[in-house]
Amino acid sequence: MENNTSTEATAVGAAFATSWQKLTLDQQDLIMRLSTVLHKKRYKPFPLYSDFYGSIGFAVEIEHADTERLTAFLKVATQVIEKQNGPKTSAFFHYTRDFFEYHALHYEKSYRLNIRDDEYSFDYINEPAAEVQDTTKATDKFNQWDKNNPSQDNNTVWKDEDTTKVAESMPSWLQPTPQPVLSGPVLKFETVTFNIATPYDSAVLKNTHGSVSLLDGTFVGEKGSFGWNPAGLSSDSVHFEFKEFNFNVNKPNIKAEHGKLVYVGKVANKVDGIFEFKSVRHKDEASAVFPRFMSFQSNIAILGMSTDKMKYTGGFALNGHHIYSSSVNGDYSKLEVTEGSDRRFIARSRLFEFGDSVITAGQAMIQIYQDNDSIFHPGVQLRYEYGKERLSLQRV
Repeated sequence: MENNTSTEATAVGAAFATSWQKLTLDQQDLIMRLSTVLHKKRYKPFPLYSDFYGSIGFAVEIEHADTERLTAFLKVATQVIEKQNGPKTSAFFHYTRDFFEYHALHYEKSYRLNIRDDEYSFDYINEPAAEVQDTTKATDKFNQWDKNNPSQDNNTVWKDEDTTKVAESMPSWLQPTPQPVLSGPVLKFETVTFNIATPYDSAVLKNTHGSVSLLDGTFVGEKGSFGWNPAGLSSDSVHFEFKEFNFNVNKPNIKAEHGKLVYVGKVANKVDGIFEFKSVRHKDEASAVFPRFMSFQSNIAILGMSTDKMKYTGGFALNGHHIYSSSVNGDYSKLEVTEGSDRRFIARSRLFEFGDSVITAGQAMIQIYQDNDSIFHPGVQLRYEYGKERLSLQRV
């Protein structure tokens, strides 16, 4: 370490040297024995040795870990060195060094996963790890928002919904998603708040709990809430409440297959659905397309969309701060406009977008009523300015 002239080696060496006199004799003895084992295994000094001594030095000098917590860390480190290969041992000390030095699970210029309001402990789980589900290859239920991916069939027949059908089994999107079972060294959080910081976003996952693998960075947790601040909406008014979920701390991406959305002023009750956040390049909060949410079903009433002249029933989705009618089950949403006891028109679409005083759809079925007659079109672009009661239609 002394022969290396890098700033990193100097910082690690200084922290470790200062911390040494603050360690107990048992801790000093264990560290010397671990150093001997690492040397016999012929591991390269950088980055493994740097992270090993850095973890200890920063745990004492920056994290101010007490004797009990530091001893627990060293016991887990012992099992890692004995049982894991070189790359996994290196990964363990990289995670622990970031944690003790920056109080983060990932720390680099382009992305930082900072930790606050946490209560943590180290553990080593000897059970074999369960395979982690690769959600990147799963069907993207949000792709119906892609304008290059048609989301609706060009129907030629007006169909009323059959509300008498009863599902024979629970829909797949309502069934619990199995979570990975961690093994090896883990960092357990009784409570923790994560702050995701990138050049484009500062997002917060509050008050969750769970464990993170210190070998591959998989966090498995439950509960907690994620606010819509990245899209310019107050987290007090708009947030997603997690059930069980997992994500990799090395990427600023989080998905959840089950949870509830709170949107004060837009929906009366919490809405069940799916969630996704990904930090991607965008100019400002208004252009953000994350976080995302989509309701499971198309039976949501949006506040302000049902009056004595207009009634909306359908899905509820958020793409950034934009509101859509999408739902996981893919059913049509319905917009019905009346005048007194007479129907003026009924439109159905899988993808209405709700703006200020206007509802649009790139493709919708519409039935327009006039006295005892009506006309139908299976696929039109729709724009309804409900404040002015003005309907505009154009063939797709």
